[in-house]
Amino acid sequence: MRIAKHLFFSFILLLLIASNIETKVRCLIQMKNYEGNGAYIIVSLLDENKEYIRTLQIIGDDPEWYNEIDSWWAFFGKTKQKVDAITGATLSAGQRRVITFSINKLPKNSYIRFETAVEENLYYESEVDVAINELAKKQEYEGTGYIRYLKFIIQ
Repeated sequence: MRIAKHLFFSFILLLLIASNIETKVRCLIQMKNYEGNGAYIIVSLLDENKEYIRTLQIIGDDPEWYNEIDSWWAFFGKTKQKVDAITGATLSAGQRRVITFSINKLPKNSYIRFETAVEENLYYESEVDVAINELAKKQEYEGTGYIRYLKFIIQ
């Protein structure tokens, strides 16, 4: 039964990718307990070569610190694209938040990247990279820095 359910969700995700319709994704972000200020989190869509396509979400509303997120800023700072999904305050140690974002025309073999930075602390360029074709799996994705784990729901 679990295999059939997994195959069903994988099939639905492949249909969404093939049909190029808007896909809504909900994501639970659970932060680790760490020392320091709240984390700025950037959620981006990357192509198969892990080059930036689009910014999906920005967590942290003070643009003064965006240039501290080096890799993303090299992309975003040049294009100054409009981002509708700036979701307010940073996420602090131990907190959790559910975010929602939409992806139009899912590129085959693309990724969703979570980058994190904390003021006067470390920056994690690839805190979590998740292949689009993995999103339908009901599992946790562990972070390498400030994020304890992520969980996704495709709507």
